[in-house]
Amino acid sequence: MHVDVWLQFYNKERYHSDRDCFGKTPIQTWKESLHLAKDVILDAINEHLVCLYFVERRGNCFCQGEAFQ
Repeated sequence: MHVDVWLQFYNKERYHSDRDCFGKTPIQTWKESLHLAKDVILDAINEHLVCLYFVERRGNCFCQGEAFQ
């Protein structure tokens, strides 16, 4: 079987019954959870930007319990 054909079948046609897919295909699971990953990434970016702001303005930032200078 050609790898491209197998990947197409595995990700888009074959339903998975493991704990993460809940009977959906991997591509369905990925599409439905993409917004969660984006939220986590945006939160991390925003936290980093706030830290940078405080470092720039005050010389330090207390992110996650640590002082950044």
